[in-house]
Amino acid sequence: SNGLGSDAFAIVWDGSRLIFSDIPQDKVYTYTPEEGAPEVLYTPSALANGHTFDREGRLLNAEHGSGAVTRWTPEGGRQVVVDKWQGKRLNSPNDLVVRKADGMLFFTDPPYGLRSAWQGVQRNDELGFSGVFAFDERAGRMVLIDDTLARPNGIAFSPDETTLYVS
Repeated sequence: SNGLGSDAFAIVWDGSRLIFSDIPQDKVYTYTPEEGAPEVLYTPSALANGHTFDREGRLLNAEHGSGAVTRWTPEGGRQVVVDKWQGKRLNSPNDLVVRKADGMLFFTDPPYGLRSAWQGVQRNDELGFSGVFAFDERAGRMVLIDDTLARPNGIAFSPDETTLYVS
């Protein structure tokens, strides 16, 4: 056993170590190969799920528990990047990716973290749909890309960043 509480993980590589969530245990860990067991990076994590990095190399997190996309740094801790669409609270951001060309953040927002004590919290669905969004942090502008997918989950770009894939 690895000593972690679940098989529900979200993983990202920063070039020298893995950063991953144990969602039910509400913790984000780091693991550096050949340095022993994983270490807690921070907790609580608001049930952080997906992770990526912004263009400055700072950790971004999709949080089921808070319904927010956040940035975490050792110096500043957790900071909300975006948590609302047209004044309504997001559902439970699941996965995210940053377009390298311009730093635009793209993320999925399914209902997985709503109304569930398992990997979620008891709160209402304010949006009424699951979405795929793009957020320009510098301009503070968010665009709804798609609201027809029942449970958008993983998200990634093609290597040339001309195609956005959503599972």
